[in-house]
Amino acid sequence: MGVFPNPAALLRLAGAVLVEQHDEWEASTRRNLSEGPMRQLGTLNDALNNDDASALTGVITVPELTAA
Repeated sequence: MGVFPNPAALLRLAGAVLVEQHDEWEASTRRNLSEGPMRQLGTLNDALNNDDASALTGVITVPELTAA
């Protein structure tokens, strides 16, 4: 028997860790990125998901990362 008795136990632990981290991020007053860069990332993400080539001017996409 390994550390986790079954896959559901591992999933519960991973979910609990993610929920705790999310709560810490929401309660934190520190921001690693300001609103401007986050807005740009959102625009880029939308363009990649919608295949909007006009929003990708000057952007070099990495196929390995866009597939993830």
